Order: sequence, then C-alpha cells, then structure tokens
Amino acid sequence: MNVTSANPSGLGDALGQYVDAGGNVVLGTYGTSSPWAITGQIQMTGYDPLVNLGTNGAVSGALVAINPSDPIFNSVIPSSISYFHNTNFAHAGLDAGATLLATDGSGHDMIAINAAGNVFSNDLYFATGAGNSAGVYQILANELNSFGPG
Repeated sequence: MNVTSANPSGLGDALGQYVDAGGNVVLGTYGTSSPWAITGQIQMTGYDPLVNLGTNGAVSGALVAINPSDPIFNSVIPSSISYFHNTNFAHAGLDAGATLLATDGSGHDMIAINAAGNVFSNDLYFATGAGNSAGVYQILANELNSFGPG
C-alpha cells in the first residue's frame, strides 16, 4: 500500500479475521512501514512476521536468502535481484516464531513467514514500473502459489 489506509486498524482487523478463517495473506513494505502501516489484529503476535518497530530508513538494495532452497526462491537467483528502495522502508523486527527468509545483507529483515505459515511479509515494494527486476515478482508469485489453489 502506498497510501495510508482510511482505517488502518479496521483493515488490520479484517486481515486478521481472514487469516483466522483459513485465509492467507502476503504483505508488502508499506503494510509495515510507518506512517502507512496497517495496524489492528494483523499486527498482533502470530500474524505479520515482520513487526513494525516504527523505524524506517534505507535498505541496501541487495537480497540475501537465508535458505536459498526455500520454495519462494524457485526460479530466482536472489543475489541477481534488484528492487526499488528508498528511505521509507521498514526496519522491522521479526515476530515470535516467524521464520526469516531473506535480509538485505546489511542487517535489515526483508522477507519472513509467520509460524502458522499463512502470512508472508516482504520489505519489498511490488508496484509495476518501480524498476524491480523480474525476480521480485517471481518471489511474490511463489509466495502466493505456496498457499495452493483457491
């Protein structure tokens, strides 16, 4: 999301309820970056694997896989990915029980999945025309496909 939601808490509550009902969610950078962050239930422990610490800043522009054989990296060479970045990116923490999948190589968590395996959080901006390499969108597709049909 590149604009602040009219109701960040209501949106977060709806996403949390969707997850509780069996749904799966993929969040992008501005879902966790202040002041655009989604709040409410999706930000409670166990949902969003990247925790908004209220700090934004630059990220390196690199993507370093923690486990390159993870299915989200299928057909992707993380070290060859380039992505849009600026000083608005979240410097997020990792939620309890979440699995970190990638960093920027400079100490910033970039991609994680929650303990339940039903919420991915990415410190990536998925807008078309943002100058992202194809690998960024392949990661998004792999995340969505990991949830299966439906």
